[in-house]
Order: sequence, then C-alpha cells, then structure tokens
Amino acid sequence: MLTKKYTVAFILFVILISLLDSCSPTKVVLNKEEDKDEDLELPEYITELPDYLFKIRKPIELYIYKMKIDTFPAKISRLKNLRSLFLRDSEISYLPESFGQLKKMKSLIFLDSDLKKMPQSFNKLKGLEQLGLCVFCLDSLSSATICELKNLKELYLEAIETLPTCLLELPKLKKIGVRGFNVAITTSQSILWQLTNLEDLSIHHETNLEQIPEELGQLQKLKRLNLMGNNLKKLPKSLWTLTNLEILYLQDNRFDSSVTVALENINKLKNLKDFRIGAFDKSNSIVSLPESIGELVDLEILELTGAELTSLPQSISSLKKLKRLYLGYNELTILPDLSSLKKLEELSLYDNEMTVIPDLSNLTKLEYLSISNNPIDSIPGLEHLKKLKSLNIAWTKIDTIPRSTLKKLKSLEKLSIDTHQKYDFKKEYNWEELLPNCEIRVVSEKY
Repeated sequence: MLTKKYTVAFILFVILISLLDSCSPTKVVLNKEEDKDEDLELPEYITELPDYLFKIRKPIELYIYKMKIDTFPAKISRLKNLRSLFLRDSEISYLPESFGQLKKMKSLIFLDSDLKKMPQSFNKLKGLEQLGLCVFCLDSLSSATICELKNLKELYLEAIETLPTCLLELPKLKKIGVRGFNVAITTSQSILWQLTNLEDLSIHHETNLEQIPEELGQLQKLKRLNLMGNNLKKLPKSLWTLTNLEILYLQDNRFDSSVTVALENINKLKNLKDFRIGAFDKSNSIVSLPESIGELVDLEILELTGAELTSLPQSISSLKKLKRLYLGYNELTILPDLSSLKKLEELSLYDNEMTVIPDLSNLTKLEYLSISNNPIDSIPGLEHLKKLKSLNIAWTKIDTIPRSTLKKLKSLEKLSIDTHQKYDFKKEYNWEELLPNCEIRVVSEKY
C-alpha cells in the first residue's frame, strides 16, 4: 500500500514538473537602458547575475545588456530551466565550461559582444534551435561542432569571413542572417546558394556588396528576403522566380535607373504581403512604380519612403488588403483614389509636394496619419476617422480644424502641430475639453 502511495505521488510530481516545463517562459531583462529608473543611480555595466533569477521555477528567457566581466558567471549552469539567452553590448570574453549543462536552451544570441572563445562543452547544447554569433565566436567553433547542432533552425552571423560548408548538413536550417560580412560569401560559388531549404534569408548592411548573383534563384523555398542597407545597383533577374516570397526588403541601397524597369516583374511575386523599397537619402532612384503592382492582391504593407516618386499608379487602389502605406519623403503632387483601401491602418504622406489629398472618408480603420511638410490646407473626410490615434499636420497650411471634427476624434492620442499652428489653435480651442486624452506635440522646425 505504501509503495502504491509513493508511486502515485511520483506520478503527480512528474506531471507537475512537466506542466512547469511546458508553460510560457518568464521574460527577464537586465540593465536595458530604457528600463532604468531615472531616480536611481544604476551602474553602466552589471557584473553578476541577480539571486532572484535562481528562484524562478518556470522556463526563463534571459536578456542581458551591458555586462562587463571577463568570464560569464559559472553559476549560470544552475538555471536548468533557461530556454533563451540574449546578450548585447557586453564585455565578456569567455563562457564557462558549465555552460554546456544548459541542455534545455533553445536560443542563444550574442550581439555586439567581445566573446573570443566558446567552451568545449558547447556541443552538448543539442536542443539549440536559434544561434547568433560574431566572428570571434565563430573562429573558436569548429565546423564539426556546428554540424552537431542538428536541431538548428536559425543562424545569425556578424562580421563573418566564410560560411562553414557543414551548414549543408543541418537538415532543419531554415533561416540565415549575415551582417557586416566579407562579400565573398555571396559570390556565385558560395555554398549559401546551395542551402535550398532556406525559407528566410537576410544579407544586409554591407556597403561593399554591389550585386547578388543569379544563383539566388536556386532558393525556391524562400518566403522572406532582406537585402536592405547594402550597395546594390541592380536586381538579379532570378529574383522574380521566387514565387513563394511573402516579404521582400530592398530599402537603402544604391539602385540605378534599371530597377524601375526591373520592377515591371513585381507582379510575378503573387504571394507578396510586405514590400519595402526606397531610401531616406533618396539614393534608390525608383522614380515610378509599374501598374502591375496592383496585381499583388495579398499585399498588406507597402513602404516607398524616399523613393523619389513623382506619381503613383492608379492600380494602387486594387490593393484592398493593404494595412500600411508609407509614401513619405517623395516628390508626389497628387494621389490616386484611396477609397477602396478600407483596411488601411497607417498612411504616411509626409514631406511631399501635395496641395490636396483625396477624400479619406472610407478609411475608417485608419489609426495613424501623417501629412506634415506638405502645402495642404485641409483633410477631406477627417471627421470619419474615428479610430485615428496619431495625426501629424505640422508644417502644412492647415490653420484650423472644425471643432465638430475634433470632437469626433475620440481615439486621438497624439496630435503633432508646428509653432504657428500652436498659436492659432490656442486661440481657437480648449484642448483639455476637446481632446482630454490627447498629447499635443509641437514640432519646432521642419525636418
């Protein structure tokens, strides 16, 4: 009888541990700048792990910012329930051998850190699914060690010179991101283009990268492609064969005039939901969009900031699933009819040359609207935007908004105006009465 009681108790204990193990992880953030209390004097760097961490029984996601210590505390091995470790802006050179005891860890990301060597026990982290490392870390990891991480799904590399060939031996690898790399890893001979199971590829922020080879087309399973922040002049023709793409980022490159012609093929990417191209320094020279963009009927986000556009195709009105449309910092003088974009939640039109905008009455889901730095004197249909949370009209010709309209904007949380409008509006309105829950932000100068 006693044995039976112990058996039941053991089973209940196992069930309890299993439940704790499967519950949502507790997120712990240490020393992040914006989380600091201004009234407290906190050290710029931390050197130890707080004791309360070791009392948490649930799975833990640990984010550490600015830790300064030669070797990471060995007692990290006591966090048997650690699932994720994110380390950034830290001065840590080594990890202890006890690190290999964290066998339940699934995610390990070290960004902007000084790590010079990984422990030999690293290959015991068989359950690792996500890994992010700098070149120093990678230099201390043999290809054989990486090949042992058979469950690896995502890999992020900074300042990398070469890609280990053993990546071809990781059957679950679906996502790779490289930043600040030797452009040799993107040549036509690179093993990168042999990773045909990839669904997500980021090759970004490398100013020496001027072209992507046609071998890109071998990655037919790609759903997300991020090429932003490079120095690309042209787009490979094989890009338009990646018909499974849902997300395409091309911002902040140096495209020449050929890209305008190349974009005629955009309609081949039928599954595209998020498309971003443009540059804040107007270096992408898009000039115009093809009418074929209207065939991307699943598109939800279209970002064209700084693309030097002078007009938009009428087919924009066919993008009925569009939720975010960013057209700021262009040379637009007029917009096509937007009344069919009834799912639109964000519309950015700042810094153009528009004197009028179309009636927005139908955009009843709109939450964010910016028309700043345009010679516009009114917003047709503003009174119907009852879900609007943020409105920026600074440095326009709008001198006043009817009191009856403002009363209807009950969801408004932020209104941005310029110094001249502040004077005019102050005479006209009692802000606390009209917009009691709204922050009035005064923009002192054009940007």
